[in-house]
Amino acid sequence: MDFADSPEHAAFRAEFRRWLEGNLPPEICVDDAADQRVAPDRETLEKRIAWQKKMHAAGWVGISWPEEYGGRGASFMEQVIFDEEYFRARAPVLPTASALNLLGPTLIHWGTEEQKKAAPAAHPQRRRAVVPGLFGA
Repeated sequence: MDFADSPEHAAFRAEFRRWLEGNLPPEICVDDAADQRVAPDRETLEKRIAWQKKMHAAGWVGISWPEEYGGRGASFMEQVIFDEEYFRARAPVLPTASALNLLGPTLIHWGTEEQKKAAPAAHPQRRRAVVPGLFGA
């Protein structure tokens, strides 16, 4: 089995790696990638909220969500590459990881049209606390 990236996947990996190298503040990097705490204190939480806003503004939050819900419509392999690069860079868990990974996709898949339109977790552009851009404008 060949585990090498396809040319398209290699380009995606390089794009995200470059973006992380140019944007991830070293002071928010985690020493243990398995450390799933959102933040040990208020100051760290504020830095991570700012980080999530920056990622969202650049289109790097909720990448596997459909475009109509604010994502990139990324493929499974792009999501895998994203995760590999994110953890390689020692980036922290995002403050709204549960909404991004559980609530939003559940509403997108199973929610009624009314729920999808009303729920901020299924519509990142609304920029509410449960959504990818999050915690205000």
